[in-house]
Amino acid sequence: MSYTYFPPRTNFFPPGMPYLAGMGSLGDYAADLAAYKLKLLKYQRAMVDWNALKKKYDAAVIAYANTVSSIDASYASEQSAYQQDKAAWDKEYVTYLFAVKSWRNACDQIKASNAQRALTIAQGYGIAVPLPSWFVKQGYCLSQAQIDSYAKQCVTVKGLGYAGLGSNDPDCGWKRMPLCAFPAKPAIRAEPAPPTAPKYPAKPTLAAQPVAPGAAPTPPAATTPDGGGYTTTKTPGPGKLSPSLVPVPDPATVPEPIADPNANGGMMRNGLILVALGVGGYLVYRTLRKPKAQAA
Repeated sequence: MSYTYFPPRTNFFPPGMPYLAGMGSLGDYAADLAAYKLKLLKYQRAMVDWNALKKKYDAAVIAYANTVSSIDASYASEQSAYQQDKAAWDKEYVTYLFAVKSWRNACDQIKASNAQRALTIAQGYGIAVPLPSWFVKQGYCLSQAQIDSYAKQCVTVKGLGYAGLGSNDPDCGWKRMPLCAFPAKPAIRAEPAPPTAPKYPAKPTLAAQPVAPGAAPTPPAATTPDGGGYTTTKTPGPGKLSPSLVPVPDPATVPEPIADPNANGGMMRNGLILVALGVGGYLVYRTLRKPKAQAA
């Protein structure tokens, strides 16, 4: 009789199983953890620099607020002074308009008088009429310099033995023209200009706060193809790049220990022989018992 040996079935895998976070090997998890720690270190260093910048930024914000407040106060003062000055100028301007009107009336009267006198002189000295436009624009009068120039050109004696009165010499007539003497035109100071809008310094700025890298990768429990599982018995501590994983089999799936077939072969064979003998004796008993029963 031959016997078939079936090895025990195991329900868990050795270390190195995939972890669910990235569905990679435990070596991948170690790499992910190392990358995370590097990101965390960079983040912590960036936060140190950012906090230093934040302190400077807070101080700059206070200084900026003080500067803006000072500028606003100065501008408000200038605006108030301008409004007062503008109100005063508006009154001055009304007075100025009345003065200009009176001045023009006086000038018109002087021009009318000059025109009448100039026409009389022109007729007496043979000056062509109408009078030149430049002379009319000046108010029918000449400046003192123009009168002096005509006086030099005026000749009182023309020809031998002739003592003319100058009535036939236009230059002599021009030197007798009215002297321009008009009242001064009223003046007013320039209109006040509003203050220039204030210019503010640039506002302080602060770089965005660094973002934390998030939670560290952790190796969750993984399920094996045949339903078994394992858990980690130790969480990686600071400064360790790879966890120490120990597979823990599911007690429900662990088979009962089986003796070594080579070491216990004799016992198994003896047991099987005894069973065979017992079955054979029972069959002989049944065979002998039936005839006795029939005979009875």
